[in-house]
Amino acid sequence: MTLSGYLFAKLLDGKRIKYGEFLWNRFLRLAPLLFFVLIISGLYLCSKGIPASYYCLQIIRGLIFPTLPGACWSITIEFHFYLLLPILLYLGRKSKYSLFLIICCAILLRLFLYNETGQIQHLAYSTIFGRIDQFLFGMIAFQLRAYIIGRHFLVIGGFTAFSLFFWYFDKAGGFFNTPSDTSNQLVWVYLPTLEGLAYALCDSPRLADS
Repeated sequence: MTLSGYLFAKLLDGKRIKYGEFLWNRFLRLAPLLFFVLIISGLYLCSKGIPASYYCLQIIRGLIFPTLPGACWSITIEFHFYLLLPILLYLGRKSKYSLFLIICCAILLRLFLYNETGQIQHLAYSTIFGRIDQFLFGMIAFQLRAYIIGRHFLVIGGFTAFSLFFWYFDKAGGFFNTPSDTSNQLVWVYLPTLEGLAYALCDSPRLADS
């Protein structure tokens, strides 16, 4: 998702988007394999006794919610990013601080919902409300690529710090909550932000040269 943010910011930099053509091209790129996976998954689940009507309903809900089977839920988040992309590009061109502001708003929204519900794991991991940080840091990495390139200690330091943090997160239970329950922890408020920042630091020097 961070790569998507960087690449689309790069490919569409300074260009006018023909939005209908853009969505059609993304559909042609993603749909064939997606449909193949959905059909195979559907046949498998129906052979296990899952009603075909229920499976079809989950596919329809997958346009909005992360209900597509397997890792296909990430396609839903990617699609939501495509819907937001013209607005994000416009804001990014108007002010270099606007994308940072959106990340701050996303963090505050997750913090508010965490305080209201007591847990935020699903929203942070499986929806655009958490993953938006990664897309945006990819776009920001493109904007700041001249600053990042050549700063090897910044990249290595960021990668090392993130690796240590994720080692601690995994030891504390990680996503699967073993040996302790992390699903209701505050870490899910800011974990998407740390992921996006680390991936952007590590990927932008390589992508800028490609």
